[in-house]
Amino acid sequence: MVLKFFEIFHLPLMVKYSTGVHRYKLIQYYNRQGEMFMKAKLRIGLILVVGLIILGSMFLMEEDNELTKETSENVNGELTAHFIDVGQGDAIFLETPCDSHVLVDAGENWEGETVVNYIKDLGINEIDKVVASHPHSDHIGGLSDVYEQLDVNVTYGSGYEHDTETFEEYYELATENSRFEIATKGDELDIDCLDAKFLHPPENHTGEVHDVNLVLNVDFHGNSLLLTGDAEIPSEELMIQNNSEYLSSDILKVGHHGSSTSTGEEFLNEVSPEVAVIQVGVDNRYDHPHPEVLKRLKENNIEIYRNDAQGDIVITIDENGYSTNVEPWEGEVGEVEKQIDEVNLNTASKEKLQEITHISTERAREIKELRPFDTLEQLTEIDGIAEGILEEIQKENIAYVE
Repeated sequence: MVLKFFEIFHLPLMVKYSTGVHRYKLIQYYNRQGEMFMKAKLRIGLILVVGLIILGSMFLMEEDNELTKETSENVNGELTAHFIDVGQGDAIFLETPCDSHVLVDAGENWEGETVVNYIKDLGINEIDKVVASHPHSDHIGGLSDVYEQLDVNVTYGSGYEHDTETFEEYYELATENSRFEIATKGDELDIDCLDAKFLHPPENHTGEVHDVNLVLNVDFHGNSLLLTGDAEIPSEELMIQNNSEYLSSDILKVGHHGSSTSTGEEFLNEVSPEVAVIQVGVDNRYDHPHPEVLKRLKENNIEIYRNDAQGDIVITIDENGYSTNVEPWEGEVGEVEKQIDEVNLNTASKEKLQEITHISTERAREIKELRPFDTLEQLTEIDGIAEGILEEIQKENIAYVE
């Protein structure tokens, strides 16, 4: 290459002092070498131009991404989190300024109309994302009415298939009326005006229904909400291991309605919320929220809000922080302490039997007809009680046989 370069720039001198045929051949050679050199220069020039274009495009894309992120963090308007009073169940509606609204759970079957009417009263008829935290009836039951009366674009489920009629109905309607996706740790809701990421469960994680419960972190203007569904302490410990940088939140939806199986000390320290919302029903049979959890929240100077005591809880978030529609609950922990009555299948009245979860008037009548029972497992002989419902009755821990 160096020799070629030398020849091209010294050929004019050789041509000048040559004569005849030799001079002619040198001129032809000079012209060919010059043409080759110009083509090489052109190729190099094109490569440089293309390289500059690629680099410029990458720079512009990076700038555009930064601008998008900046716009998302500084969007005008408010995020309103509605913790809808659906009794002993969860229903959280996130009303966003970009009209991409989110519903997390919808209470029991009979609370579906409550949720639908609440959303319609806001002037909203379309939900961009529905998150079904897990397939227990007090979280997904009301979604049937949501799919039948409102437009839903995408549904996120935990992937746990529950052997209940409620789950089957929910799943059929969700897949027919929306795009259905299984969410896992790291997945995000594609919403322009807020950041929302699933923190649990990890991909391919297995276990019981609460072990794969979806947990969602939502961030708006630097204020964050942690929506935990019924995640219990083993899941909390796993999140501390895998997602500790995302757990710190201003507002915590207390896990499992304030049950002692959730909201462990270590998890609460990691989240370090200013506000705790407990979605719980009045005089519920589970003794929720548990005095231990209430005591823990109070000892950490966390403001407590409860659906059973205060109705619908509405938290409005903007660039200046957040505000609530009611004052914090100031009751004493002792006010919620009470004993859970156990129910003997072989001796309880029809009315008493209906205190057991999933036991309707008809099922209570069948229980009385099938007496005596030797084990709780015999409840599967009753129409509509499959293994999934039996599991929930056993976990409730008030039904027994004697």
